[in-house]
Amino acid sequence: AGALGLGLLMFSSLTVEVTDSGISLRFGPLPVIRKMISFDQITGYSLVENHWYYGWGIRWIPNGSMYNIAGFQAVELRLITGRCFRIGTDDPEGLSAALTRTLGSPPDNRIITQEKSPGS
Repeated sequence: AGALGLGLLMFSSLTVEVTDSGISLRFGPLPVIRKMISFDQITGYSLVENHWYYGWGIRWIPNGSMYNIAGFQAVELRLITGRCFRIGTDDPEGLSAALTRTLGSPPDNRIITQEKSPGS
């Protein structure tokens, strides 16, 4: 029960901050699980909608990875490695606007829904 409680606490929130040098992400109230993506690693970004089966938490998705705690809305960062990194957020427009203010380039504002699998 203690491990379950600790896991729930660690993934109870996702804090995303746009700083002068990049995007800082942190799960939960303690900075145990965190990630920093510097702006020089980002080649572009767009608003996206996640499949329901991508789930929540830290996930591997096609062509990249994702941090998400709830919902289906996300901002997808395209990285210089050719991979993507998705940040699940309840305010994708706000995150996109913060990136636009900081990077000085407009985002691709199309909402991208992943291709549906056959039969869906």
